Amino acid sequence: MKFKNFILIISLIFSVQNISKADDIRDFEIEGMSIGDSLLDFYSKKKINESLTYNYSSDKYLTAEFLNSKNLKKYDGININFLKTDKKMIIHAIHGMKGYNKIKTCIEDKKDITNDIKQLFTSASINEKNKRKHEQDKSGKSFTYDTYIELQSKDFVSISCYDWSNNSGWVDHLRISIVTKKFMEWINNEAYN
Repeated sequence: MKFKNFILIISLIFSVQNISKADDIRDFEIEGMSIGDSLLDFYSKKKINESLTYNYSSDKYLTAEFLNSKNLKKYDGININFLKTDKKMIIHAIHGMKGYNKIKTCIEDKKDITNDIKQLFTSASINEKNKRKHEQDKSGKSFTYDTYIELQSKDFVSISCYDWSNNSGWVDHLRISIVTKKFMEWINNEAYN
């Protein structure tokens, strides 16, 4: 089991290293997809429409969710956000998720990935958020462990572990996100209104 975890960490770190050596958020990749790419280059319009989820009060941006897809190599699932009115479905945010049976292992892997990224992003602003309650679980028994890496452009990369309560129905997981400044402004100001 430890060997499998080691291979996972190395795989995710090398994925993130390729992502984080770039100065432009558009050079970052998760599963070969980058900010600014058309989602239509990776999935058919039919598949995208079948994969839409509605997680926000505002529908300015849509979310396509692909779980356990044969196209995914490093992650168990990905979420991709694009503007509802954009016929080209240009990617504004992409999130890769990997499930964990033990949150302690996720946190250890997150630390390794974060340390690697910190060395590569010497001019980025790094904000560590240790254990905090997840807002969506009203029981107060779900937690996140987050690292936010803000680039000079105000776009950012985040690495998070989600420790869901047993009754939540969600799986504990590691999430690596690449998000544009505009999408994050929408999340903070409109998405839940």
